[in-house]
Amino acid sequence: MYGTTRASDGWRARIGIVIPSINSTTEPWFSKIAPEGVTFHFGRMAMSPDVTPESLEDMRKHEVSACQLVADCQPDVIMFACTASTIIRGRDADEELMRELTAATGVPCCTTTEAIVRACAELGMRRVSLGSPYTEDIDEFERRFFEEAGLEVLNSTGLGIRDGRELGDPSPGEAYRLGRTTWREGSDGLVMTCLALRAHECVPELEADLEAPVVTSAQATLWAGLRLAGVMDNVPGLGELLSRKGGDWAKLAG
Repeated sequence: MYGTTRASDGWRARIGIVIPSINSTTEPWFSKIAPEGVTFHFGRMAMSPDVTPESLEDMRKHEVSACQLVADCQPDVIMFACTASTIIRGRDADEELMRELTAATGVPCCTTTEAIVRACAELGMRRVSLGSPYTEDIDEFERRFFEEAGLEVLNSTGLGIRDGRELGDPSPGEAYRLGRTTWREGSDGLVMTCLALRAHECVPELEADLEAPVVTSAQATLWAGLRLAGVMDNVPGLGELLSRKGGDWAKLAG
C-alpha cells in the first residue's frame, strides 16, 4: 500500500538530531559515516557562543520547538545532541527531558548523555576517566552527572574552552593527547564528551594505546540513534562500541 515504504535515501531509518546553533562539527561527520539506507536530519537550538551554565539554561526554551520541527520529517528517533546542556541539570532532569520531548513529538527521543551511560553499560565500564573541552565549572557538573548515573570518575580533565564556536577547533591529535592526559590506571574505559570535539576521529588509536574501550559523545549518539531506529550494523573505524552488532537497548539503562 502507498505510504508503507520509503522511496527515499532514508529507506532503512531516518534519524533526527537536534544540536546547538554553534555546533559546526556534527552535521558533516554524521552524513559522511551514514550506513547505507540511513539519513540524518538536523535541527538547531539558538545558543550564545559563551558556554556557561546560564547560556545552556537559556537554550532550554528552544528544545521542544526544535525537536517538533525535526519530527515533521517523520524520523524514527530523535537524538537530543548536546552533552553540556543536560549534564548541568542532573540525571533526573535528563530522564524527564526525554519523556517531555517524546510526548511533544510523538517520536522516541534520547539524549546524548543517556547514550553515553548506556554505551558504558554495553562495554562494561563502571570506573572511567573523563575528558572534555569544557571549562572547570562545566567539568564539575559533568563529573557529578556521571556519578549520579552510577559511574565512578577516577579523573576528569577539561581544555577550558569557553567560546562554543571553538569547541570543534582542537584537532583529532589534540583530542588524542587530551585522552592520554586524562587517563588513569584502574579505569575500565575513557569517556570523551562534547559532540563538537573531534574525539570520535581518534577512538581506534586511543583504544589501541590505552588497551581499553573509549566512548565519545558523537560516537555514542550515533550508536544510540541507530539501535533505537532498529539498525544493527557495525560501523568500522569507530571503536569497540560500534564494532558490535545488535545490543539489547532495554537492558542497558542505569
